[in-house]
Amino acid sequence: PLVGEPVSFAKKTIQLGGDLDLQDINWLPIGSKDAPFLGTFDGKGHSITNLKIETDGDDCGLFGFLGYDSSIYQRGTVSNLLVAGTVQGRDRVGGIAGSSEGTVSGCTFTGMVKGQDAVGGIVGSSKGTVSGCTSTGTVEGQDAVGGILGSSEGMLSGCTFEGEVNGRNDVGGVAGIASGAASGCESHVTLKATGDRAGGIAGKAARGLTRCGATGSVQGGDMVGGLVGEGQSLGQCMAGCEVTATGLAGGLAGTCGQITGCGATGTVQGAQ
Repeated sequence: PLVGEPVSFAKKTIQLGGDLDLQDINWLPIGSKDAPFLGTFDGKGHSITNLKIETDGDDCGLFGFLGYDSSIYQRGTVSNLLVAGTVQGRDRVGGIAGSSEGTVSGCTFTGMVKGQDAVGGIVGSSKGTVSGCTSTGTVEGQDAVGGILGSSEGMLSGCTFEGEVNGRNDVGGVAGIASGAASGCESHVTLKATGDRAGGIAGKAARGLTRCGATGSVQGGDMVGGLVGEGQSLGQCMAGCEVTATGLAGGLAGTCGQITGCGATGTVQGAQ
């Protein structure tokens, strides 16, 4: 079985044969930190509806933990899947996966995701790859909160979020914290951060953002921008957000190192 027993599914492929209604039964996530999912799950374009997770635990999502085992060169992979429902946990909470060292691609989540730290519409915390994913709805947390990813140390590309994102520090329309490269992402967001570092794409981006765009409104404390709160570099990006801050604020970035080929529209209100 996929749930309830510590089976890695390494080198196994699972294909969803049709749409699945989970009927709001409290779901036990597939895979954990101690027993990560290492197989390939292909949704084949089908949907899983009425997902419900309510817990005070960590690593929460349809999948709890997508792992990576270097000894057998296996990464947990989820692709081509549509999921709708509500997911509520503590840390590392996402609609598709709570934590991922693997790959999530071509997935969609619709609904609400709520937690504390590292909360995302698709993945809570990622050290792998997230690409071509879409999330619509509401994402709420404290630190490292994003419409697609809460915290990312891996690759992020071609993802779109539409809805509301609420948090404290490091809050983004796509990623709360993007420590890895991010490109080709979009958000249409209403974002409110009670603390610092908030942006239409990322709250904090340690590397560059390229070919990204954001519209909507971004509100926060210090370092608040239409694209990024605190960033390293921006390239070929556009922002059309209303930006409101009590500290540093900008149509593109609250603070950023290098900006190339970018543009911004919308109002900006800040202390500096």
